Amino acid sequence: MSLITFSSKYETNFIVEGFDNLKKCPVSFREHESSSTHREIKVKFDYIHKARNVKEEVTKQNTDEKAIRREILVKQLRALRYLARQGLAIRGKKEGDGNFEQLQYILGETCPQYQQWFKSKDYQSPTILNEQIKLLGNTLLREKLKQIYGAKWFSILAVETRDIANREQLSISIRWADDDFVVFEDFIGLVELTDTSAQTIYLSIKDVLIRLSLSLENCRGQAYDGASNFMGKENSK
Repeated sequence: MSLITFSSKYETNFIVEGFDNLKKCPVSFREHESSSTHREIKVKFDYIHKARNVKEEVTKQNTDEKAIRREILVKQLRALRYLARQGLAIRGKKEGDGNFEQLQYILGETCPQYQQWFKSKDYQSPTILNEQIKLLGNTLLREKLKQIYGAKWFSILAVETRDIANREQLSISIRWADDDFVVFEDFIGLVELTDTSAQTIYLSIKDVLIRLSLSLENCRGQAYDGASNFMGKENSK
């Protein structure tokens, strides 16, 4: 049901018949201005105009809030990037003791809006923080891959290692040189291994290269540490 209804009253001179004597127009205008029909239309017009202004104001407020939250989220990502760049742990043993939380307190001292964001705990769960770190890593990896694609030729460096939970992992790096023959060795990532057989390691490396769109035809070297089971002509295929 509409909140605004209009009466059936109307003056035909203004919307149907018009005027055949212009001298009578000023008198008709004054009479119309004091009529109930005119007052009704004016009240309803003012109401619609005010409602429209309220809607525009709410829309503007939502837009401003989105812009602020987007800016604060970028600051949070920068904080995570700083900690990851310095090789510092994100979380501590107790809540409030982690490097990320302490860094948030510092940022909140100079930005009340950031302090309010931090207290709300939005986008700060371990799952979301891990996802944000992964996205930052993917962005860095894409930029590095552009350089490797430009160099074309590359070598593979693979090292077996165990994490703190005693899980077997394969550390994979790419070695390449730029146009000035400056050599780079870039860490690509860790791959968890189900076992340490030559076949599993080979398939893991192949999967990584496929995901990175690096062709085996452009591979000009390979080096392994702790992978003695790669020895022999059959295992080296």
